[in-house]
Amino acid sequence: MTTISVVILSRNRPDSLKVAIDSIIEQQIKPNKIIVSDNSTTEKKKIISLNKCYKNIEFIFNNKNETVADHYYRVLKEIKSDLISICHDDDRLLPNYIYEILNAYNINKSAIIFS
Repeated sequence: MTTISVVILSRNRPDSLKVAIDSIIEQQIKPNKIIVSDNSTTEKKKIISLNKCYKNIEFIFNNKNETVADHYYRVLKEIKSDLISICHDDDRLLPNYIYEILNAYNINKSAIIFS
């Protein structure tokens, strides 16, 4: 079975991060893993409070402010799934997003899918 992880890159937007997380949790097909990587400088306390609300989501808190490229690279090293969906804290996924990604991948396993 194909595994998929969804990563949310976050920075200083806890309210929109909650919307992004909820849109992933509400997927018709659930991801194998959800990771939030937080690069916040001003909203750490609010992000940490979200961590307590969502028990099945892995939160990674950066100790220093990373560049966008470093943030991507560090998160990609953490993932062991067949497929990775990278979202941002202001994204909201449609309820069939993961279903459509898996369907496209199963049709052509050499495809790279961007949305």
